Amino acid sequence: MSTPFRDPTPPAIDHILCPVDFSEASQHAIDHALAVARWSGAAVSALHVCHPMFVPVTSGVGTGDDSSDAETSRLRAAAASLIEIAGARGLQVDIAVESGDPARQILEHADRHATNLIVMGTHGATGFGRLLLGSVAEKVLRKAR
Repeated sequence: MSTPFRDPTPPAIDHILCPVDFSEASQHAIDHALAVARWSGAAVSALHVCHPMFVPVTSGVGTGDDSSDAETSRLRAAAASLIEIAGARGLQVDIAVESGDPARQILEHADRHATNLIVMGTHGATGFGRLLLGSVAEKVLRKAR
């Protein structure tokens, strides 16, 4: 019985998604994502996901207020700064800021943009803290294609 021929070359890496939360772990992930991008010629997306905050209806704050636009701009600039510090010169990099459940948004962003590599850091929480909060990296790892 013969085994089917398998091409030993790995699939090309065209698009890398690097979720960032401005922690030291995500800075290391950016460094690795950009290193892979330099090697492969891939585009990189840096994604920051904000947890939506509950705002009471009586507060008078709408969903499209100027403060949320300013905050999105500030977060986009902060993510761009992390990428710049990591030395992304000459690489195709885009920055996205989205709102929602981080693991879900990361997975949806990856699907929408035909991402074939996700590079992300983890804080290494263990024990009760991990049980209580869960790990975004673990959720993404379990569900990513």
